Amino acid sequence: MKKNLYKIILVLAVTLSGLSVSFEKANAPESRIVKVAAIHHRPRNSKSPRENLVQFSKLIAKAAEQKADIVCLPEGITLVGTTDNYISASEPVPGPTTEFLGDVARKHHLYIVAGLLEKKDDIVYNTAVLIDRNGNLAGKYRKVSLPQEEIDGARAAGIEVQIIPGISSAIAVPALQMIPLTCRGINESFWVTTGTTKSGEISKDIHLAAQSSATIIILMAMSKLEAIMDIFSMHGKNETPVAIIQDGTTEKEKMVIGTVRDVAFKAQYAGLGNPAVIIVGEVVRLHPSQLTQNIATNTNLYASINK
Repeated sequence: MKKNLYKIILVLAVTLSGLSVSFEKANAPESRIVKVAAIHHRPRNSKSPRENLVQFSKLIAKAAEQKADIVCLPEGITLVGTTDNYISASEPVPGPTTEFLGDVARKHHLYIVAGLLEKKDDIVYNTAVLIDRNGNLAGKYRKVSLPQEEIDGARAAGIEVQIIPGISSAIAVPALQMIPLTCRGINESFWVTTGTTKSGEISKDIHLAAQSSATIIILMAMSKLEAIMDIFSMHGKNETPVAIIQDGTTEKEKMVIGTVRDVAFKAQYAGLGNPAVIIVGEVVRLHPSQLTQNIATNTNLYASINK
């Protein structure tokens, strides 16, 4: 694997008299395997947020027994399963919950990542905190893109919600790969649909989408990719082009292009997984990698575009 080398330049401005500063070259720490544990636990009928934390602490202890270096907890660990709401479950950061988790992290000598509700002045944030091995609050991240259930919960608790509009990955990711979702002479609309529902089943909308001439954008579908492509095949779409873009807009972005018939195999061979955007439709032929072949083999398509 090619390694990236980074040159770090340190600039130190010293104005205090009598202060002597020097730098010495140090050896890089030896590389080692880091073990990460993810705890999926949903408290039920808890009497208090503290009771939730006790439940999670027992699970963290089990992860520690397996030599975990980092333990990741879910969102809203002091809210779920209690009778509290977004306001009553909120607290300062640092605060009681970070202190509790700090004691647990120090005891087991590991890092803890947890989601909780942070109260600052009159605002409540959905915040992720990082606790280091010494029990200190090493960092926090305030979530800014909220799902609808969190927006509804905030409004029900009397919290003002401000929406900052952005560009959906369903549009931005294909656009950066030069795949338009609509193009004159090819199609007239596009659909965006989830691949799987909350229960893990394939969305019924996929069956409707497979019968459409629109470009179909499918999100959260990699776990059911082969079955979803089978549905498109049932509706005569075997040769319809498909693009799958994983980790779009990032340095880790990967993409495969195929057809309904073979894209599941290509994605598996390339090791693609979530998060990914799946584009099904003739517009995929407009990707730069497909243009030369398409111009040579599908002259009528491009003639219709240029009319």
